[in-house]
Amino acid sequence: MNTVKLMGIIFIIAGLGSYGLMEANGLKLRVRQIKELKMALGFLEKEITYLQTPLSLALSRTANCTPG
Repeated sequence: MNTVKLMGIIFIIAGLGSYGLMEANGLKLRVRQIKELKMALGFLEKEITYLQTPLSLALSRTANCTPG
């Protein structure tokens, strides 16, 4: 009986641990996406402000310079 309880505890801990790791990976991906978006908006702001590029051209340049 103790062996069954021990196996149950191990399965619960392993399942919750793997779930936590999957969620952490999703959050890491989200943080990377937000950083890329912030960089793209900064690039777009510089294109418009300093170079006075028209919006359509500035957006296409921003799209070419950013990943994904």
